[in-house]
Amino acid sequence: MDGAKRAPANFSLAIALAAVLFLPSFAHAQDAVAKWIDRLDDAYYYPQRQGLEQLSVRIEWNRGDPASDRGAVLRFPEVDFNWEKGSAGRFSLSPETSPMAREAEREVLSAIQNYREVIVPLPLKDKFSSYRGKRLPSSRDRLHLEFESGDSGEMIRKYQLIVDRVKFQIRKFRMLRNQAPEAIASQLAYTEREGKWLVAESRSRFQWDGKDHEDISEFSYQSVQGIWLPRKLTHTIRQGGNDVQTTVLSFKDYRLTVGDCRGSCR
Repeated sequence: MDGAKRAPANFSLAIALAAVLFLPSFAHAQDAVAKWIDRLDDAYYYPQRQGLEQLSVRIEWNRGDPASDRGAVLRFPEVDFNWEKGSAGRFSLSPETSPMAREAEREVLSAIQNYREVIVPLPLKDKFSSYRGKRLPSSRDRLHLEFESGDSGEMIRKYQLIVDRVKFQIRKFRMLRNQAPEAIASQLAYTEREGKWLVAESRSRFQWDGKDHEDISEFSYQSVQGIWLPRKLTHTIRQGGNDVQTTVLSFKDYRLTVGDCRGSCR
């Protein structure tokens, strides 16, 4: 696909993660909308609400370019992630990584930052604080919600959500942005663990430089000391129906500290 313009990798990754972690907080939302968010948070699986207090994990990751002549694969240095309750967590190069230039190290750690909340996501209620929520005309089994930023400089000015009122899942959402791509439409699929939802797949569609793009993230999970955590993430960017880039992250060597509040932690 020589000469073709592609959506920047970091931008496409941001879309994939938005599909999992996009909802704003509701300090300014109506009480009824805030209650729906609380119910959604209760329905989703959060490791920290299952007793997780500390975590470390090693991440292997690589990026392939199917459009290249030989399907080239770029292997990134392995990275460690350390987290404890109440913190955002921290990435660092693994001790076994060969010495590298400071600028190269910064680039690697900057790129991996985008995956932080894939490992330990924030509850939806805590994610953002600058959006106003309201309920739109809805059906018996689908709730339509809209959240609009009060900040004219906010990158994403509005979210429009479709919520399954029976399963308490966000099924689809649309992001309206202040710069290209101006509209991104996404849908989510889930897997159930211990009676709560984990995102199994996200699919987002948008136009970039006049071309149709699709952004797909597929998640698998593993149980570690009774806590469900990511095993693998496969993130694919498609342009005009063709795969142009695939990034694969594998999570291994988890070490956890788990408390005894199981399911009732806040």
